Amino acid sequence: MVEETKQPASNAAWRADMARYLRRGAGDGPGSLAFVNAEESAMLADVLEQGCPGEGFMALPVAADGEPVRPGDIVWLLDEGEQRGVVGVRGKSVIVPSFDGGALGYRIVMPDRVSHKRPESWERIAAELRGGPGPFFLGAACGGSCMGCEGPALNEADCWKLMAGKLADRIEALAGGAL
Repeated sequence: MVEETKQPASNAAWRADMARYLRRGAGDGPGSLAFVNAEESAMLADVLEQGCPGEGFMALPVAADGEPVRPGDIVWLLDEGEQRGVVGVRGKSVIVPSFDGGALGYRIVMPDRVSHKRPESWERIAAELRGGPGPFFLGAACGGSCMGCEGPALNEADCWKLMAGKLADRIEALAGGAL
């Protein structure tokens, strides 16, 4: 059984990792993915490494963000708010890994329930507001001094103003522009 870990930063890295796990074969040992048989695992590994063989000739499912979904894409599951790598597509459906109760398998999701872009939510905006400008702009807490900071402004007050403006735009968009 493979333990759930964070996805690598790039699609190519994720595809290479998934292909390696698939080539190790079916089973429940560390670093293997359990699929029906070795032939199916090898086919999926080929798709991850080389791309979908009929991609230019078949219609790909379209995600909620309007982008086509391809094997190897990293998408957000809109109902769960979690990221997953796309293992494959079947007709108008998307196949993603499932970590149900710690057991690795896969599940079929409708393409309108996935997005390449992180879904917006009130909770996400509130958390970013509470975190302040450091995590918002830099991904790390502010040290209190702007000396050497790579943030977008010259001082913390200006960073707060920029952040407030960006969050206000996102709040308005999330509310449907009704504000």
